[in-house]
Amino acid sequence: MRRWHNGWLSVTVILVTSAVLILQQYVGMIPDLLGVAQQLLVFAVWLIPPLAMLLVWYGPGRIDLGHELGLAAEPVTGLGRATVAAAPFGLAAAIAAAPGFPAALGLAERALLVAGLEGFLFRGFLFGQLYRRAGWGFVPAVTVGPLLLLLMNFLEGGPLRLDAFLLPLAVNAFLAWLWLEGDHNLWLSAGSHFWLHWGDGLLGSVAAPELAWLVRLMEAGALVWAAALIWGHRRARGGCRLSRHHLLRNPGPASG
Repeated sequence: MRRWHNGWLSVTVILVTSAVLILQQYVGMIPDLLGVAQQLLVFAVWLIPPLAMLLVWYGPGRIDLGHELGLAAEPVTGLGRATVAAAPFGLAAAIAAAPGFPAALGLAERALLVAGLEGFLFRGFLFGQLYRRAGWGFVPAVTVGPLLLLLMNFLEGGPLRLDAFLLPLAVNAFLAWLWLEGDHNLWLSAGSHFWLHWGDGLLGSVAAPELAWLVRLMEAGALVWAAALIWGHRRARGGCRLSRHHLLRNPGPASG
């Protein structure tokens, strides 16, 4: 019975996530839609389907949505740790991109939107339900999101490139690991995502194509630095949540 329950939960969560990705492609195609109205519609498309699915699946009053998604965790603590872990990369990128800094605020706004919405959908909802509730292992649970993005890109006529899958996979795995090791704190994961995305946007706006490898090297260094800080914090508190026993299957999913 439990296996059937987890199977249907997995299918439902993946279908809802796919529906959100499909719907968001058409938001910008609505003619004569004012900027504010379009932004509100974007938020509605990304937020309402997952929230509605959780309420229907678990029942109103039987689920704490903030706790389930990682939003109930301490935001100041999560954002503070994210700033210590990932802000050095963003600040280094800002210094390197000083000539093009007037565009920084626009890039910061986009980074904030991407980090918030993608964190909510891919880490708080998709990964959280597959790993914590349905018993998926860490590796398959973090793979689903990038696979869906690759599929959506292909359906739009884009090519099936390996790098278009591996890079989002690496980022999603890192951010999901932060969410997990941060005691399911979505603020930590989304805050780190903001700094990384903002820094990447700044460097991409000024770096010559032949220096793309240097940008990737800086990003890799930022990931290693952030991972080392979080790993050290978890070790000091008794050990990491993720072990080799959780890579392919979560042996103890939460009930609900």
